[in-house]
Amino acid sequence: MAHYQQLQTLLRRVEEAELIWAKLDQVVERYALNPRAVASLYDAILGLRIRHPSYRSAIHSATGEEITEQTTSRDLKVLADSGLLMAHGERRGRYYTAGPELQALRAALMEKRSRGLADPFHIVGDR
Repeated sequence: MAHYQQLQTLLRRVEEAELIWAKLDQVVERYALNPRAVASLYDAILGLRIRHPSYRSAIHSATGEEITEQTTSRDLKVLADSGLLMAHGERRGRYYTAGPELQALRAALMEKRSRGLADPFHIVGDR
């Protein structure tokens, strides 16, 4: 039973990740943003803090692209100005979190999540 529950959890997470990426692709297209932003928006929607180094790392991991500090600053400013990310702190301590639209996407996803795992063995117990 435990292995089956682990498999259900893994499948749910993969399906949720696919759904989030698809939604974020639509958001990036709607705001006419650079597609490289999707990786960090994904991190933000999961509740992670986005900082300059993590933004650059996420882009490198997702696309293999190396970006400059200036490009990083410009991208994060555009994302914050659009409301997709919220800036916290100043200068070197600055980080970004999911803005209201991303928070709403996450809330909608969590609402759809089933409240429990299906028990495939309930039939056996009924006999």
